[in-house]
Amino acid sequence: MPIYIKNAKNFLTKSERFNYTCNPYGGCVHGCRYCYAHYMSSYRKEKEPWGSYIDIRDFQSYTIPKDASCIFISTVTDPYQPIEATQLKTQKALMALKDFPHKISILTKSTLVLRDIDILKELSHVEVGMSIATVDEKFRQVMEKNTSPIQARLDTLKKLHDAGITTYIFICPIFPKLTNYKKIIQLSKDFTDYYMFDFLNLRGQNKTWVLQEIKQHAPELYPLYEQIYVKNDDTYLQYIRQSILDYAQKEKIHLKSTF
Repeated sequence: MPIYIKNAKNFLTKSERFNYTCNPYGGCVHGCRYCYAHYMSSYRKEKEPWGSYIDIRDFQSYTIPKDASCIFISTVTDPYQPIEATQLKTQKALMALKDFPHKISILTKSTLVLRDIDILKELSHVEVGMSIATVDEKFRQVMEKNTSPIQARLDTLKKLHDAGITTYIFICPIFPKLTNYKKIIQLSKDFTDYYMFDFLNLRGQNKTWVLQEIKQHAPELYPLYEQIYVKNDDTYLQYIRQSILDYAQKEKIHLKSTF
């Protein structure tokens, strides 16, 4: 797999949505078929397809801007994808943030985050989330084959929660008729502080990829996906949205933000 070293001025990037973000890597070997971040490949001079390369960010500075009040790790790559085991870019970022007095939010699909549990316990306001789209291992292997298994992610989240770290689950993306959000919640609610949800964000090449996978692996659902993602009819998505809100109220789970 091609690996590149890319110079980066600072480890934090200003963001309208998250205040500041940290993306230790470019590209992601998880290669999730649905990932919206595949469009980042178009900004590179190298032309390897998404999921087949890694850019290691060589940060020139670990300076924390004075206006930083929230830092999200990370938005366009998994901060704990396999290369982190040897490159330690995420770990170095966390070490640089050890005295940061405000919120740090980490989102991953990897069990590798447990390596840094002692560092996480020292941070003032840190939370760790697991992104989960399905409890069906066969479907996971179709859509995100290089990620940690679902049960391993749940076990990881429980260990973090037991260590006193705030935990959340991002049920995303929601695949109509395929994401069993009720089961995800039931399996995790005892060690998850809050949940977030979001739908598939299909555009460009990842729309083609996902629709091809649905046609091959769940052909009976293809007309529904075509209605939603080709004809842009969101009627069924609105139904799912309300169903989730109703279920969250019934189960008394905390929805920090949705959609």
